[in-house]
Amino acid sequence: MNRIVEVMLALLAAVSTTLAQNSGFDVERKPAITWVSKDLVVDIGDAARIECRVKNQGINTVVWMHIQRGVPRSLTSGLSRLIADDRFNVEIEEDGELFVLTIADVREEDSGQYQCQITYSTPVFRNVLISIKKPPVIGEGTTRDLLVSENQTVTLTCNSTGFPKPTIFWQKEDQSLLPTGSSQHWNSTLIIKRVTKEDRGIYVCVADNQVGNGDRRPVKVQVEFPPKITIPKTRVGQAVNYELDAVLECIIEGFPAPVIEWYKDGTEIVNNRDYQVTNFLGENDFTSSKLTTKRVRAHHFGKYLCTATNPRGKSEGEVSLYEVAIPNYEQGGIARSNLNAGGSHIICCTEIIMTLLFSTIIAFHLH
Repeated sequence: MNRIVEVMLALLAAVSTTLAQNSGFDVERKPAITWVSKDLVVDIGDAARIECRVKNQGINTVVWMHIQRGVPRSLTSGLSRLIADDRFNVEIEEDGELFVLTIADVREEDSGQYQCQITYSTPVFRNVLISIKKPPVIGEGTTRDLLVSENQTVTLTCNSTGFPKPTIFWQKEDQSLLPTGSSQHWNSTLIIKRVTKEDRGIYVCVADNQVGNGDRRPVKVQVEFPPKITIPKTRVGQAVNYELDAVLECIIEGFPAPVIEWYKDGTEIVNNRDYQVTNFLGENDFTSSKLTTKRVRAHHFGKYLCTATNPRGKSEGEVSLYEVAIPNYEQGGIARSNLNAGGSHIICCTEIIMTLLFSTIIAFHLH
């Protein structure tokens, strides 16, 4: 349809020129466009108005075209609209010299070059650029979640579309300092050289151009590193024959989560009537591993080895369980001797109460 319109406009221009020459029209006074509107920036949903002032139009026609990606589309010819979209309208003002194109309820697809053209034998035209404000959208080419090893170089890239061109910066989700030493990095690319486990976390790309609420994209950076073991108490004491437990603990930091094992005298400890191993996964790749020795006996005393292994390495820590004379009730379990003592106290107290009650009854009858 547009191609047919363009051919018709070209024929009209040729006929107009021929008629002008045959009627004695001064061809030296050829049509001209003396002024057009400046380029516009418009919000979606607003109205746009662009103007084109001509002189020496004669019998030539003024048309408006929309050019997107190099493809022209004829919108109006004179006062006639050539498309079905009634958001577009044309008016002629100032004694026929000012051609005004208006667009109601502007959409994103309305952006591009608008051309005011006089259909002369050699077309006369001027262009006006309409740019539509678009909120930022972070999209293709932006770094996704990463899994890296210590000492690698990490490059975080953020790509965003939008108009005006968005401003992009990086920050940590928890607002902590970046490896650069600042809280924000005002660039679309953030480079971390020789990454360490302290650099792990969630990085956030923020794009903003004052249109809408901007856009954000979190990127999780996980850093693999060998396990490191910390022993809160290297020596734990407990008394025997009190039915009391003893708890040995090691704290492991490592990623991926290490495999944790306990050993005594070179033999791996498994859950049974004597032992119970419990692992508690904490934050920031920490794990607490507790070995509970149930109802401590003499054969339980000795050195215990806590080991942690992941693809990046292995670590070990040693805890000693030794005998003490005074029971350590904080370690857990139920003290048998303490139970017996409690029972004796109950019997004793019962006998006293009964004696007092019997004495009271006798005294009452004597009176």
